[in-house]
Amino acid sequence: MSAPTQVIQRRDLSDLVKEFDTTSNMAGFVGLGIMPKVNVVNPDGNYPVINKEALTQDADVKRSNRGAYNRVDFGFEQADFKLTEYGLEIPVDDALAKNYDSYFRAEAEAQDIVLDILAKKQEIRIRDIVEGQSAKAVATPWSTSATATPRANVLAGQKAVRDLIGTIPTKMTMTWDKFQEILITAEFMDSAKYTSNVLALGLDAQISLVKSYLGLSSLSLSYGVLNSADEGQAFSAASIWDTTKAFLQVEPNATIAGGPNFGHTLNWAADEVVNTESYEEPQTRSNILRTRHWRQEKVKLAESGYLLSNL
Repeated sequence: MSAPTQVIQRRDLSDLVKEFDTTSNMAGFVGLGIMPKVNVVNPDGNYPVINKEALTQDADVKRSNRGAYNRVDFGFEQADFKLTEYGLEIPVDDALAKNYDSYFRAEAEAQDIVLDILAKKQEIRIRDIVEGQSAKAVATPWSTSATATPRANVLAGQKAVRDLIGTIPTKMTMTWDKFQEILITAEFMDSAKYTSNVLALGLDAQISLVKSYLGLSSLSLSYGVLNSADEGQAFSAASIWDTTKAFLQVEPNATIAGGPNFGHTLNWAADEVVNTESYEEPQTRSNILRTRHWRQEKVKLAESGYLLSNL
């Protein structure tokens, strides 16, 4: 197919999705909570990465009589990045658009379809990075409710990270399914024995109790699913994230050079969150929408994370 001759920038549609990354979290996606988005001014270049030695460095701070002060530096290394463009096109058929109260509403819904796919693919890329880290298997799966020890497992991870970088990880990400298993472990139920009917509480209240029990400041639950069936086959739902794993990490921030971040999702600021364009395709009586963005997920300090497996 030849390239379209007139592509129109659709700021009216792009402006609808300034909160694309926030709505991704609302859809049960947790990746950007693990690797927050950071804007970069160019699609490739380098950025500072702190190492564990710099985080735990010591120095002589005593000034000699009338002498100069001793110095330390930032301790940053340089890492390269090269963003990749991700995007899809979707046709808005003129006949189909007549089912909507306005053509713009039809275009907005078409854009939402593409955004959902972009968000899922981003979630999968981050999942592959996280679940590709070296994992520590727990002795007793949390599904063994009578003898599982989630608190001890998390504490072991916190100690391991603290010993490497001097910071205690207090953020955890797990699947909704694994969270439900914690709620019925004997150890957790004993810790919450003075709370009336924990299983009847709302999800927010349950998360608050589990955070306290595990010694966490934040707990994110993934409940996003994918259709794992081949095209044309019966729908088969599968969790995006491995239900036998959970990820513990130092609380991340969205500052590219600051703190012991596990990693960031780099976004080209020129395209803001997403960039939507359109062009006409007369032979199909359609208006083609193209929604795209430039991103790369980069690990900065792997030692600030701890992957638990065999849960």
